[in-house]
Amino acid sequence: MRPCSNSLRLAALCLIAVSAIVISADKATAQAYELVVAPQSFEFTLAEGDTLDDSIFITEAEGQSVDIEVVNSSDWLSLPFFLTCPKTPTTIPFAVSSSGLSPGLYHDTITVTIYIDCQTYHSHVDIPVEMTVADGMEATLASLPTSMEFFLSQGDTLVGESLYIFDVEGSSYNFWTYNSSSWLYVDTMEASPLYTPELISVDIYTGMLAPGVYSDTILVFADEAWNSPLRIPVDLHVAGGENILATDPAFFEFSLNHGDSIFGESLYVYETYGRSINFWAYNQSAWLEIDTAQAIPLYAPELLFLNLRTADLTPGFYADTVFVISSAAANSPLALPVYLTVSDSAYEYYVEAIPTEFDFYLSPGDIKYDSIYVYEVLGRNVPFTCSYSSIWLTVQPDSAFPGITPGILDIIVTDSGMQPGEIYTDTIFIEPASDSMPFPSVAVPVTATLITSEIDLLTIPEYFQFSLDSGGILMDRLLYVYDASGGSVDFLADAAIGSGWLEIMPNDSPGPGFLTPDSVFFNICTDSLSPGFYVDSIILYDPFGMDLFDPVAVPVGLTVTENICGDVDGNGLINILDVTSMIVYLYKGASPARNIGACDVDGSGVINLLDVVYLIDFLYRGGPEPDCP
Repeated sequence: MRPCSNSLRLAALCLIAVSAIVISADKATAQAYELVVAPQSFEFTLAEGDTLDDSIFITEAEGQSVDIEVVNSSDWLSLPFFLTCPKTPTTIPFAVSSSGLSPGLYHDTITVTIYIDCQTYHSHVDIPVEMTVADGMEATLASLPTSMEFFLSQGDTLVGESLYIFDVEGSSYNFWTYNSSSWLYVDTMEASPLYTPELISVDIYTGMLAPGVYSDTILVFADEAWNSPLRIPVDLHVAGGENILATDPAFFEFSLNHGDSIFGESLYVYETYGRSINFWAYNQSAWLEIDTAQAIPLYAPELLFLNLRTADLTPGFYADTVFVISSAAANSPLALPVYLTVSDSAYEYYVEAIPTEFDFYLSPGDIKYDSIYVYEVLGRNVPFTCSYSSIWLTVQPDSAFPGITPGILDIIVTDSGMQPGEIYTDTIFIEPASDSMPFPSVAVPVTATLITSEIDLLTIPEYFQFSLDSGGILMDRLLYVYDASGGSVDFLADAAIGSGWLEIMPNDSPGPGFLTPDSVFFNICTDSLSPGFYVDSIILYDPFGMDLFDPVAVPVGLTVTENICGDVDGNGLINILDVTSMIVYLYKGASPARNIGACDVDGSGVINLLDVVYLIDFLYRGGPEPDCP
């Protein structure tokens, strides 16, 4: 039996959605299997001493869970060490490194073999990997900026945005550019032929683009440069008719002594696409004043000023919200939180601690280490001591007590006296060590939990495979997530590569994200996709960054096929089921039809009863063929 899979952290996965290889397995058993892998090959270019991470998505074509072996032969390509056979579907990370290699071209092959019960099974698929190690003396292309992002309204044009192309060593050589989208034009006519360094112009034409996000890449080619083509990502955000308000900053947090005031704190209000729209601002508390007298009427962009007065407040914590309101903005009212801590002015010194609280999770036998930074708000040296009560908690200064601000307190947490599954709490009180230098006591809560067993997040299903016509959508797909031991575990869910076609819906319940057992809903939208095979993953991970469990990747495969006008249910055929799907969508309040793009069969630009009649005429009365716009 060969060595097979070790669970690796998947937080840094970079899945690549490209065309797939399909290999038929030998029928060594009654069940024949087909492997699907993506991508089908790799090409890397690295400078000497560089390292690059990537990954392979592997699944069985019919969704079967089969054992596989993944191997290669060279030292410069590193696969994870497998203790047990990995099972499909899975994502296998790997790394390539040019460390210790001479400049030149290197080849290797990643071989994926099907196993049955971890025994040899004949079929395999080979994935070629090519790595070019560049000579450090070769030219290196660079650009300023290294990426570009534009925010425009529908129909707007931006001309003459500068892009500087140069060689990092100042060398001059010929280069040329290429991009694929019609909305992005790299104007090189005035500078042809092009030689580094060169300032070129980039133009953006939104034309009839629908509202949304568009992406392209400017490729810069040069025969002399080892990193040719240089890739410059370009993102275009096209706004529709709606206006979006924003502020800088997004919130305020103040700490004042009783009786103190602040005047003229700046608040910048603007519309994200640079439009000028009318707005007004409002809040409730008397201690917070929005000074708009010099700017009435208000039009974004506008600089406002906040005034705070604590004379009528007692020591404590206060909160208010500045509402920015505009009838012309889609996100009105925009809420801007304002927090105020008022301290007792009887004290001359004020000490604070970072962080303000701790939350530890321990397995039996674990020891956790952390620290508190203690400082006086004006930077003065103030002696302090601390107290706590639990045997599982130890607090030590970096030298000896009394500590002196600024100073460090080392925190040690063990499982001493703890029972599995219980939650324990204590408070570290940081207090004055000198009567001549008093300050308000600082409380730092500490929570510790002894975990009963290792957290093991599981999902139903373990992967998804969808097939949609171009323009089709799927709404409210469900992924069920639970802990194998039945515990309640906080987790977050995101798309691994932010592909755009996979949208994770946020959780409306309180807390940092989701809590097992819970359901993660997501949508699939193919509007911007060409026919082909695409891969992304739903990543489940610890929201607190405390490594309580390994991130879990749930692969999502998507096959986009040519849109068939009239195939409303997306099954590849036009029949009475499509008529039924359209009627249910139009008149029974059902969720959107699986393939909205196939509904407008009469080409009128509107989906209504006439499309139902048109499709029935085509199917049963010899009417014209569906003609979607």
